[in-house]
Amino acid sequence: MTMTSNVSKQVVSEVLNGTKIVKKEVAQKGNVFQAYVLMSMPIGEANSALMARIKANQNLYTRYRASQAFKDLNDDVEKYEKFKREQGL
Repeated sequence: MTMTSNVSKQVVSEVLNGTKIVKKEVAQKGNVFQAYVLMSMPIGEANSALMARIKANQNLYTRYRASQAFKDLNDDVEKYEKFKREQGL
C-alpha cells in the first residue's frame, strides 16, 4: 500500500503537464486570497505513467532482494569456512 501511495504522488507531479484547466475561481476573504482550480487529466496517460512507475519500483525491489540474498549466501559461506578452519578440516 505504501509503495502504491508513493508511486501515485510521484506520477501526479510528473503527469500534471498534460492537464487542462476546466474552471478557476479566486476569492478574497479580508487580506487573504484563495484560488481554486479544477483540472482535467486524460486518464489513459495517467494510468500508463502509474503502471510504468510501479513496474520500475518492482524491478528495483527485485534487484535489492537479489543482492540481499547474495549477501546472505556469502555470509553463510564465510561462516561455514570459519567453522571448517576451527575444526581443522
